Amino acid sequence: MQTTGISLQPVYEVSKINSNTLKEYRATNMVSFQVKTEQAGSIIDGAIDNGASRIDGLSFLPKPEDLQKARLEALKLAVADAKLQATTVLTALNLKEKEVITIHVDESALAPLQLQRSEVSFTAKTAVVGGDAVVRGRVSLQIRY
Repeated sequence: MQTTGISLQPVYEVSKINSNTLKEYRATNMVSFQVKTEQAGSIIDGAIDNGASRIDGLSFLPKPEDLQKARLEALKLAVADAKLQATTVLTALNLKEKEVITIHVDESALAPLQLQRSEVSFTAKTAVVGGDAVVRGRVSLQIRY
């Protein structure tokens, strides 16, 4: 668990006589932590049972090794598609591929699937279900013909 922010905000009582009277301070402690998806619901329930009143978001991230495996598979598919497209165009022009001169791999990162800020429901046990992440591979080939 890691603290990601702490804030202290004054809370004023609005009065007709005095414009604003300081009533109290509201403290917010923001933390970040990683758990398995199956554990998230019970951890959220435990936080609520201990006084948490707001969840600012959940991010679902794959394990680094799973992300790397998916990324490599996406790159294989991207290369196969780039080669197929190049071959199709060269064939239509009655040309033959001689060699691949350069290869450019787009290194864009996976964006986590994120649930936006939501108020916590106090009625039922919290169910947290992970989803699928999309990994895209983008490859450009420069081919000599």
